[in-house]
Amino acid sequence: MIQDEPAPALPPASPLRPLDRLYRVIALWKEQLTPVLKQHGLTLATFHVLAALRQAGPSHRLTTGQLAAGEKVTCSGMTGRADQLERKGLIARERDEHDRRIIHLRLTEPGLRLVDQVLTHHRLMEQQLMAGFDGDERQAFAGLLVKLEHLLERGGRA
Repeated sequence: MIQDEPAPALPPASPLRPLDRLYRVIALWKEQLTPVLKQHGLTLATFHVLAALRQAGPSHRLTTGQLAAGEKVTCSGMTGRADQLERKGLIARERDEHDRRIIHLRLTEPGLRLVDQVLTHHRLMEQQLMAGFDGDERQAFAGLLVKLEHLLERGGRA
């Protein structure tokens, strides 16, 4: 019989613990962005797909695998998002000209108009938020985020 042992004590959450603070900042940002997305029938996940396609160059198209890798989700998870967006007429699926096994997702005209509208609002919110920092603070913040991203990509090793 296995006896229940108490879980190891965790240090109390502290405003000085930067990753705890980062999680809270992300949650607050999502909380502010979600109502805007909801007005347009989007979720954060589907918005990210539209934004990635918008940034994919003039073709506005990527494969499901490319999108999944960029969003750090499975291909089946990305397929679910694509299904939602396709039903709304915001993206179209296209077979690759050279390999019919490959499916590209492409923004439609309504999808392009919608993502541009939402991105404009998103950028305005971001500018208003970042206006609370001076130029040096913005530069330092951006640099630290880049460094944190690189550390995480290497499994947390310096």
